[in-house]
This record gives sequence, C-alpha cells and structure tokens, in this order.
Amino acid sequence: MLRRLALYWNTIRHLKWIQIRYQIIYRIKTKIFPFTYYKKYLGKPLFPVIIKTRPCIESKDKFLCNNKFHFLNLYHTFSAVDWNFNEYGKLWNYNLQYFDYLLDHSIPDIEKQKLIEDFSAAILSGRVKPEPYPISLRLINWIIYFSRTNYRSELFEKALQYQVGYLKHNLEFHILANHLIENYYALCITGLAFRDPDLINFSMQRIGKELDEQIVADGGHYECSPMYHCILLGKLLLIIDAVKNYPENNTNLNFLEARANKMLGWLDSICSDGETYSRVNDASPEIAPKPAQLFAQAAELGLHWTKSNLKESGYRKFCNSNFDILIDVGNIISSYQPGHTHSDIFNFTLNYKRNPVFIDSGTSTYENNKRRQYERSTIAHNSVVINQDNQSQMWGSFRVANRARVNISVENNHAITASHDGYHKKYGAIHFRQFSLKNDESFEIVDKIIQNRNCNISSVAYFHLDFTVSVVNFKENNIQLSNGLKIYFQNANTISIYNFHQAIEFNKLVNSQEIAVSFKHQLLTNIFKS
Repeated sequence: MLRRLALYWNTIRHLKWIQIRYQIIYRIKTKIFPFTYYKKYLGKPLFPVIIKTRPCIESKDKFLCNNKFHFLNLYHTFSAVDWNFNEYGKLWNYNLQYFDYLLDHSIPDIEKQKLIEDFSAAILSGRVKPEPYPISLRLINWIIYFSRTNYRSELFEKALQYQVGYLKHNLEFHILANHLIENYYALCITGLAFRDPDLINFSMQRIGKELDEQIVADGGHYECSPMYHCILLGKLLLIIDAVKNYPENNTNLNFLEARANKMLGWLDSICSDGETYSRVNDASPEIAPKPAQLFAQAAELGLHWTKSNLKESGYRKFCNSNFDILIDVGNIISSYQPGHTHSDIFNFTLNYKRNPVFIDSGTSTYENNKRRQYERSTIAHNSVVINQDNQSQMWGSFRVANRARVNISVENNHAITASHDGYHKKYGAIHFRQFSLKNDESFEIVDKIIQNRNCNISSVAYFHLDFTVSVVNFKENNIQLSNGLKIYFQNANTISIYNFHQAIEFNKLVNSQEIAVSFKHQLLTNIFKS
C-alpha cells in the first residue's frame, strides 16, 4: 500500500494544479451536461476556409470503402460502422474518428459523405461519447473537406456546430501539452469557417501562449518526440496558410511564422539529410507528416529557417562524412506531461553512410501491456542498465513517477560528458557517459559507474542494431557488423548477442539483434570503420 501511495505521489507532484483541478471538474461535468447542452454555435453559417497549400495530413489507404478501415497496420471491416469499436485499442478507435481519410482523393465522395452522415447521427444521438482530442482533429478534417467540396447537409452542419461548442467548453486542461494546442488549432480553423472574430482571437492568442510554453529555445517541442513535433508543426503551417488569406485576422501571424521557423530549424537539425529522423521517445513512421513534406509546404508559404543548435530539447547531433549520431542527454522537460517520454537518458542512434546502424527499439503500441512497458524501458535503448531496472520510474502507458536527472560536465562540438542519478536512490550509483566523435572513422563511448553504497549491482550496456544490420563475426572483445563497421569493447566482463523485436511501425515488429555488454566499473566502446 505504501509503495502504491508513493508511486502516485511521485507522479502527481509533478502535475500543474490546473491539471488536477480539471480532472475533478470534468469527471463531474460530463455526468451533468449532455453533448447537446453546448448550443452556442448552433445555427452559425459555415463558409469555406481558403487554404492554398496542400495540408500535410497523412490520409492515404486508411479507408478502403465498403466499411473497411486500415489503421496502425490493423484492418477491420464493419457490417455497419461501430464508432466505439475498441477491439484494437484506443488509438485505433481515435484514428477511426479522426476522419483524415476524407482527404484521400482516391475515395469517392459518396463514400465519404455516408461516413460523415453516419457519424453525425451517432454523436448527436449520444451513441458516441464526445472527446476533445478526436473532436479537434475531426473538425479540421471536416472543414478542409467541406472547403474543398462545399458539401452541406443539415445533419453534418449541426454535428459540427455542437462539436465546436463542446470543444470550446471542454478544453484539455487536465492533459495540456500537444492535446491542448490541438484544441486551439481546431478552434482557430472553425473560427475562420464561422467568420467569428471572437473565436479566432481567442484561439490565436492561446496558440501563441502554448507555443511560447511548449517550444523550447532550440525549437524542439518539449515532449521531445520528433513524431509529435512534426504533427504539431504540420498543423501550425496549416494555421499560417489559412490566416494569411484573411488579413483582418493575422495580427499574430509574424509570431506564428517565427515559431514555425524555429520548429523547422530543430527538425532540420535532427534529420539525417533533411529526410528522416531517429524514432526516439514515442515515434513511429506513417503517423506524422514527413519532414520533406513539411519543408516543402513551409517553403511554399515563404518561410525561412536555419538549422538550430540543439541544446534545450536535450538532444545533441554529431556528424561527419561517415557518421550521423543523435544523443539524448536531456531531462524530462515537460515534467507535468511525460506521457510520450521513455526512460532513455544517454540513449543514442547512429547512422553510417546514411544507413541506420544503432537504433531506438521503436514504438508499436500505446496499450498498457508488456510490450508498452518494454518500449519505454531503459533496456530497450542504447544505454546502461543497472540491475535490469529503469533509470526513471515508468508505469502505466503514459506515466512517470521518480525521474532521473542529468548533469552535463563537459561539452564541445564533437564530445560531451554527462552523468545521471537515476540509479542513485536505489543503488547508490551514478552513471557517467562520455560520447566522442574522434574522426571520420571512429566514434567512442566511455561508461563509468561510481557507487557510494556497499551493495551488489550488475551493469549492462545495450546496443540495438537495426534489422538491416547483423553481427557477422564475434571474437573476444571484437564484433564485426555486416555493414563493415567494427566494435571493440575494453574492460567487458561478458558480451552476449540476443534477438529482439524492433518496432518499425505501430503493430509491426521485425527480428533484429542487440549486443549486451556487462562490465564492472568502466567500459570503453569504440565503433570504427574497418
């Protein structure tokens, strides 16, 4: 019981008071006020929103007609669409309700409109529980579709108007972070569709406030997931595009463009060749807009950005003609919303000659199961694990209790030395790690464990290989990889090669290899060109 109370306390104490307050308010409020209580925007006329660029919203091959849907690599065919379908988990159901498949040009309009009408009837009758996050994404997709086609129906417009009223009065203050800014994005687009200056001003001011808080000084989103960074940047570019076409509403346009440029600079910095990013924290392909799409849309909007110097987001990038290395030396900086964070301090990913070698093991699920626990754990990352334990106390699908803290002692353009205290409370141990990019042919890591308590510990450094790379030769302390790289370990006690499942997409795992190296006090790892 005491352990459980400590777990909750060490989680809750990081929350903002507004989150706790609205957790209570919304639990009561949703039981009192039905969806059709929110009538403020009922009867508001709907106008097309001018968007000149192509929105970076992924939508292809998600609806296959005849009530067949494909999300997160899972297919399901309905006899009649069940908008509450949860057999594949909450995220699959959310995707069903987002309606981004309306933007797939290959689907006949008659099929799309049947789905809109069916969902409209379901939410108005109370058969679908309204939730602010899917409402936010759905409103934008509905309005983009309406603006392209001028599709109208009494049921559709009524459902849209009620959803705007519901969202305006049920903003996700209990969650904050990416959820809240998505709420404001949606209200901004609907404000433009309603030609409602009050709603536009309300949402624009709050978008600015949230961008100020959520985008850190180096341009990264504070949840430190490149995937969510791209999702939010894509919506910001959509807002900039839409607002540009209504000069009377673009008071904050310069501010929005400046924030977009910072976000573009961060994305450009962490990407390899401006195209792909390491899938650190919660990140998976085919969910967010691709960097190339975002850069193209930004250029079309006349934005200008430069690569940022990574720092405040906790990442560092070392590059030369052979190696492209992303390193995590950051704390959990969205302390009150760490849901998409992993226990991955001193994790690194490495590309050699533009191809992945050492990777994050990936994200395949948000369900509260063993796989989710593994994917958020330290052992799933390229770092050191003590006693098979996590640096930070991850629990549930999205929660974190006790958190490790990082201290950076030395840093320059090609090396960084830091320590973290994630194992100090339990085991009296501090982990020091030094990364050094020596030259075009060598990358070195030095791990040190300093212990001030007399208890037995086991220290294991893990190195996860991309599924395209394998160990081809293993002799004593030397490993030869299939891509021509070699690894030398100094002071290793044992070196083991295991198989693991790499998540390359949601619900899509492939076999790969990991190297586990046990050591006592210090381990030197040299990765070099053979």
